[in-house]
Amino acid sequence: MRIIPWQDTPQAIAILASCAIEPPAKLRHTKQFYLTSDEWLAYDESDERVTKLSVIQNEHFLAAERLGGREAARIAVGLSVDEAIDIAVAVNAGRGIAA
Repeated sequence: MRIIPWQDTPQAIAILASCAIEPPAKLRHTKQFYLTSDEWLAYDESDERVTKLSVIQNEHFLAAERLGGREAARIAVGLSVDEAIDIAVAVNAGRGIAA
């Protein structure tokens, strides 16, 4: 049995190619704490492509876990949806994955 990362599935590859050409919007999020705050950017989950990638990732995780346990699930979900989109966009822009 060979477990492949979710982003290497045919459905994810097609959606990531679309995101590479026309990236989804990134939204700024802020969480306030007593003495500090946390701020981050994340792709807009109202974009259907981001939602579909999240579903693919979750389904792939569950299938891999059923087949091979927790270690297989970790292999299957090595990247977050945001990381996969970032890489696709960077590669499309000619910056490689280190961008």
